[in-house]
Amino acid sequence: MPALLETVSRLPYLSGLPRDVAECTMWVGYSGSAPGDVATPIMEAWQAFWGSESTGMSAEIGTFISSIVDRAHCEVQIYIHETFGDHAGSPIVVPMGFPTPTSTSSLPLQDAVCTSYKGILSYTEAGVLMDGTGGAPAAPPASQKRGRMYVGPLNANVLTDSTAGYPLPSDGFMNNLTLATKAFIAAIDAISGCHAVVYSRPVLTGPHTRAGHTTPITAGWVDNRWDVQRRRAVDASSRVLWP
Repeated sequence: MPALLETVSRLPYLSGLPRDVAECTMWVGYSGSAPGDVATPIMEAWQAFWGSESTGMSAEIGTFISSIVDRAHCEVQIYIHETFGDHAGSPIVVPMGFPTPTSTSSLPLQDAVCTSYKGILSYTEAGVLMDGTGGAPAAPPASQKRGRMYVGPLNANVLTDSTAGYPLPSDGFMNNLTLATKAFIAAIDAISGCHAVVYSRPVLTGPHTRAGHTTPITAGWVDNRWDVQRRRAVDASSRVLWP
């Protein structure tokens, strides 16, 4: 049963509100017959992304995550897509350990750093779900071969002062995130039947329909530009008026 697995790392906030959660998603092409068998290894790959130091790293990525995250209740959810489109049924949920922060000074919750990645033209491995019919898709445009994960909310230890005077992510943090991403994708690819992929959703209606497809991840990058996710922002709790 070739499938596409939507694996989501969920970091809930201490507020406990359902909307207060940071999520990162990695899509995984799966060529096996029992997705439940790979749930724990996938969780362990996510846990290592946040909590392990690969060679050359100076600190775990999770130590740069804001202290507002409820580290006792982090988890990985895995949704199974048997065809390209919406998933069927409830996710597999696996609890995940998470490291303690090295700073209690949080940045604005909507600020994040992206770890980006890209892939080759098309999936050629037999048995892996590639498009809506199980066949190999035509070579996709570059925009459909790139993906990213938003890493945040962050604490002040990610910062460095730039020559322009703007607070930016430090070179050390970018290096750590680059190495953690490479190790994470390698860990996913090492799980039997699994491959980390970029997923381009199908367009089924309108003048520009296309089949969905997956592209195996082969390279990536991290830069020092902030990315803002407004849905992670905190609503105003007070207002000061003037006449």
